[in-house]
Amino acid sequence: MKESLLRRIFQYVCGGLLVVGMLLFIPGVVVPLVLFVIRLVFGWLVHAMKALATIVPTWQELAVGTVVILATLMALHLLLWAFYRQSSSEPRKWKLRWSALIMSMLLILFATTCASVGILHHAVWLLKNDYFRSRVDRNLLMAKVGGNHLAQHLRAYAEAHGGNYPPKLQDLVKAGMVDPSEFNRLNQVQPAGEVPQTWIYLPAGAASDAADLPLLLSPTPVSGSVHIMITRDGSASEINPAASEAALQRWREVSGSTQ
Repeated sequence: MKESLLRRIFQYVCGGLLVVGMLLFIPGVVVPLVLFVIRLVFGWLVHAMKALATIVPTWQELAVGTVVILATLMALHLLLWAFYRQSSSEPRKWKLRWSALIMSMLLILFATTCASVGILHHAVWLLKNDYFRSRVDRNLLMAKVGGNHLAQHLRAYAEAHGGNYPPKLQDLVKAGMVDPSEFNRLNQVQPAGEVPQTWIYLPAGAASDAADLPLLLSPTPVSGSVHIMITRDGSASEINPAASEAALQRWREVSGSTQ
């Protein structure tokens, strides 16, 4: 029995090493394979550090959370104590430590369920999203994703400033809505074979205005003759030069600008 198990483990290890060895001889596979393994093992840690950096707890929130957890623990303990007292003839009493262990298991189960729902949500998003269903090149993909994230920061700024968008994109950094390094990355549009350029920012009116108004436009075609337009609702569209000029003209009419 033990020899059979050891033989199977040895076969699996040899098979895995053989597959990895074959992949290493394929050009362009080594670096992505190493990055995949590193991100698979340590990616959660990087994400946790970034997420924790955005959380600013207050004493009120900590106090409320502590009270809720203790109240839930005591309610669970009383419920389990009553069940144990009715169903067991032993003189032993239900211990608080047992309730705390069950409470911990429930919290872990809750966190695991939330993580599973998040993974399922992202998997469905990947399957339905046009970015991955269509064969777009990297420049188009990066422009759409970066513009969408930049539009989210702009909407957050508008919600915090009475519905008004910032006069300039750089005001996002001044207001602390986004880090300077992230802003520089999101604000860049990389046309094929050209130097990176910045978005054409089109602020107009309050955030409650028409959601299909253009908010960001690529100054030049990103791929071939394709421009990228980001509307106020964060939608990314691939448009031709004529449609780009029409969107710019519509913004001039709404905002009264002569830009």
